[in-house]
Amino acid sequence: MRVFATWPSFSPPGTGGVWGGCQPTNGDLTKPKHESRSEPGTLPGADPLNSKHGPHIHRMVARRIHPEQREQLRYLRANMTGAEKDLWYRLNRNQLGVHFRRQHPIGHYVVDFAAVRPRLVVEVDGPTHIHPTREVLREKEIIDRGWRIVRFWNEEVFSDLDAVVEKIKLHLDT
Repeated sequence: MRVFATWPSFSPPGTGGVWGGCQPTNGDLTKPKHESRSEPGTLPGADPLNSKHGPHIHRMVARRIHPEQREQLRYLRANMTGAEKDLWYRLNRNQLGVHFRRQHPIGHYVVDFAAVRPRLVVEVDGPTHIHPTREVLREKEIIDRGWRIVRFWNEEVFSDLDAVVEKIKLHLDT
């Protein structure tokens, strides 16, 4: 995760002291309300160098998704397999107490489902996952990025969805 520290730049004359350049945030990454300021680039009554919070720092995850990958993600989300749809019905809306994302990018790869906070990937394998050498490289990169992977075959999801969900719960608890 990259942390970007931004410092307000001085506003051009005649703009009324409006922040220029990077915008500071109020914690929820929304733009601040423009107030009248005694000096351009400072908050009224605040000493940013000596304040307990220091300069305005916001945490942003550098998510540079290539436009082609973004289109691929949209396509995959719109055209999920039957097993993925069945499992997504049980994973979405925090039903397991964790927020899952579907067709989530990790590096150059796209995983079926990802719980970001516990860093758990759930893969539903079918006929598209038949290249063992490519799967080993893919799995290695995902694990190297700090994720755990749980794999299920389409047949497992179709035949016993409750057991699949219980296995996912077990992995979430560890």
